[in-house]
Amino acid sequence: MQACRNELVNALEHPAEVANPGLVLSRYLTRPADATEEHRRAKNNLYGIVLDQASCNAARIYRKRYDSRLKALAGDTLAVQGRLIVGLGKSNVFETGVSLHRIYGVPIIPGSALKGLAAHYCDEIWGLDDSKYQKTGPYHQVLFGTTEDSGHVIFHDAWIDPECLSAGNQAGLVLDVMTPHHGAYYGSKLDSGDVTAPTDFDEPIPVSFLSVAGKFHVAVSCDDTCDEGKNWEKLAFHLLKEALANWGVGGKTNSGYGRMVTSGAVDANPHTTKDLPTPIAPPTVPPPRPTRVQVTFLEPHPTLESAFWVQEPDKRKGLVKYGNPPDPLPKAGQQIQVYPTNITPNSLEYRWDPPAAAPPQRGRGPRGRK
Repeated sequence: MQACRNELVNALEHPAEVANPGLVLSRYLTRPADATEEHRRAKNNLYGIVLDQASCNAARIYRKRYDSRLKALAGDTLAVQGRLIVGLGKSNVFETGVSLHRIYGVPIIPGSALKGLAAHYCDEIWGLDDSKYQKTGPYHQVLFGTTEDSGHVIFHDAWIDPECLSAGNQAGLVLDVMTPHHGAYYGSKLDSGDVTAPTDFDEPIPVSFLSVAGKFHVAVSCDDTCDEGKNWEKLAFHLLKEALANWGVGGKTNSGYGRMVTSGAVDANPHTTKDLPTPIAPPTVPPPRPTRVQVTFLEPHPTLESAFWVQEPDKRKGLVKYGNPPDPLPKAGQQIQVYPTNITPNSLEYRWDPPAAAPPQRGRGPRGRK
């Protein structure tokens, strides 16, 4: 173990060769996490390397991939108002975590976080004006899906602008600090009765961590590319932008973290919606349901109950795991017809029977928000 730590120490003596901040933070800590001064110095040393050198080196590699993303995905660049922290509670060798791209090690906002924020905001805020936006409403179900059918809108990971990673730009990963009070109280064992009551005389305990500043490219897309799908895509994107401006994403949002607005148009009051455009009315008919496709029945999944491997021509294997399977089951190699529920190339999924029809839509759609 000591030999491995010595190798890490030697590697950190050449920070100019380090080009992945995520790798540095997850593998280069030379002292185990404890309350000693040696651990604090080792932690601060890693933070310094990440902020001064690793992020700049990563930007040179990351820039080309970011440019190709801009060509493939339409979206908008949103600026963080102050600081943002996603993944604060993730498992980490430090006391705090941060979400980083697994390949390039740069800050990222997972699409799952954006989708969760938008879904909650749709139900809690837009649902006040129209029940169709509530969790059980047809608009919410088309946007975010149900347990029986996946949503039709894809919330992509938000990628940081590589310019924010340049030297001296005071953006990208930045050093931050929190000062929790009443450490003895929070560390008390309530079940044993040994409780240290919090008082105004407790000293704060500074905890340094990494947060994020700068601009992110945010994008959504719809699995239906016709005009109806484009309308749903525009609606979802406006919903997401409004949620980011008013609620924020990630941790510490109650302290003002995570607010994001259109780059170049930062509002001093992140809670106001008066300058936001009126949401477009969704189309009167939801995107069409997928048609049947022909697949080759392969074999049962070894661990998932009632899930079976199938394969479309010239595509990767996928799983049929929804709906009611026929009795008897098809034989291996037999051609059958199923209904796709997820058309993502790396995660194809199907169901045996057609999905339930969406409730009929009436009128011109919900009124816009004031």
